[in-house]
Amino acid sequence: MCTIETGEGWFDPWILIRGLKRKCQHLGVNIIQGNPLGAIRDSETGHILSVDVLERHDKKDVQQRYNVDTVINAAGAHCASLMEALAGENKLTYPIPVEPRKRCIFFFHCATKQEEIVPAIAPLTICPITNVYFRSEGHVAENGEVTGNFLCGVSPKKENDHSIIDEHELDNPDHELWDEIIWPALYNRVPAFGEVKVKSSWAGLYEYNTLDQNCIIDFHPEMPNVLMVNGFSGHGLQQSPAAGRAAAELLVANGKFQTLDLGVFSFDRCCGQRPPVFELGIV
Repeated sequence: MCTIETGEGWFDPWILIRGLKRKCQHLGVNIIQGNPLGAIRDSETGHILSVDVLERHDKKDVQQRYNVDTVINAAGAHCASLMEALAGENKLTYPIPVEPRKRCIFFFHCATKQEEIVPAIAPLTICPITNVYFRSEGHVAENGEVTGNFLCGVSPKKENDHSIIDEHELDNPDHELWDEIIWPALYNRVPAFGEVKVKSSWAGLYEYNTLDQNCIIDFHPEMPNVLMVNGFSGHGLQQSPAAGRAAAELLVANGKFQTLDLGVFSFDRCCGQRPPVFELGIV
């Protein structure tokens, strides 16, 4: 990921996540790996009283029940299915408007020894016409040579952008995006990119907020002890430190933000009680 200030750059998402996880464990957080199966709710208040989790122990599936005071939904692209599991047979009047959508990334190399100028260190650059983005990937080689490696991508057209039901769709990146949209846009922006080689590509899931493509940081009105930190629509890693702090403040300060007032991202807008939060720079 990258920022836009002079002298700044990007960071490795996986390393950041591992670092945050290790720090949590150092502070005493017990991390359990499993799949939520369902929950027991208070029939009057809607509060979640316990959560059933399917865990894997010694090559066997074991169902465990955990009594809870609060549930934090930070399940990314799977947050809506988690809300359904927590709600159980009593369906939510206001389901969370977030669904998993496919996004593809391409890793390509551009030979540095050619007449056109190859960017040495490229920040996150977005074409304002096509929304194709690219940035440098990796470091300058030990001998001082630029690697010529880049990451790039683009969101699919609206008519092709849909919720992913079968995750096997992620097995094959959409190479027509590269051929028809990305490569022409790259060449138009950087002539040196007329001579490139795609070295690898992959597909993953966005947690796509269908309402306004922005996050939700709030408790659910029908399950008052379920805190949602969802719907970042591609902003998640960049906003995760602030979102984590905001969520912690809601938990310890009786549902009130302390550092920044992020009430604009409340769930009220998903219930029609306040307008959506749209922005122009969506990639």
